[in-house]
Order: sequence, then structure tokens, then C-alpha cells
Amino acid sequence: MNKLTAGLWSIMDELEHKSTLVCGEIDEIRESLLDAIEKIESALDAERWVSVKERLPDDCDEVYAHIVDKFTSVEPFEAVMYEDAGRWHHAHGPLLTSEFAVTHWRPLPQFEVGNAKQ
Repeated sequence: MNKLTAGLWSIMDELEHKSTLVCGEIDEIRESLLDAIEKIESALDAERWVSVKERLPDDCDEVYAHIVDKFTSVEPFEAVMYEDAGRWHHAHGPLLTSEFAVTHWRPLPQFEVGNAKQ
């Protein structure tokens, strides 16, 4: 839990002890805060780097991948998880050779264009 969600939980606890609010108002505020916490946690989860030991992206999902080779860490780049045998490919190119390993990945950001997410 980060500081922001911890703060929201603290506010929610304080609201339950306020006698000036009607129960229905507390419930309404509580639901709004719970919704905000869920959205914040979901957004933070989408931004974090995930270890390939923890889990892999869905097949054919384009993601940013952190790649290491025998000598050094390589800058993150866009990659795709290939369907067959869990092999990694450059997003629009060749298979990564065995001298490279993906250690972490994260989803590509979602952008809103007009009314549709891209």
C-alpha cells in the first residue's frame, strides 16, 4: 500500500467516527473512497515492472521488456510474448536470441484518443 491509498484508508476510518454525518452519507463517501483506492492501486500496478519469475504477460501482448545480455543491461524496449514456447520477439521483428534474457516487463501505457483507449 502506498502513502496515497494509506491516506484514503485513514480518511475512511475517520469518517466512520464522525457523528455529524448521517449513515447514508458515510456509506456514499466510503464507496467513493473505495472506488478511488481501487483505481489508484490498479494504475500503480500497471506502472510497475513485473519479474518474469513472478508472472509472464498474456500471449501476444506487447509490453516493455528489460533485457540483459552476457555483459550488461540493455535499455527497455517494446517486445511481444510469443505464443509458442514462451519465446520473446521484438514487437515487430525477430526472435531474441539465447544470449539475451528478459528479466522484467511492464504493460504499455494506455492512451485515450478521442473517446477510445488505444
